[in-house]
Amino acid sequence: MSAASPVIERGTAASRIAAIAVALIIALLAIAPQFLSAGAVDRMTALFI
Repeated sequence: MSAASPVIERGTAASRIAAIAVALIIALLAIAPQFLSAGAVDRMTALFI
């Protein structure tokens, strides 16, 4: 790598992991009603309130 071509990164590894984790949680909540009871979904959404 030379000074003429610096590498710019848009995020750290921790921020990427956090973004992926949030996306997975949202996806899980989106499909949870298909497989779980209403009470289970209610308990899961209480985590976000």
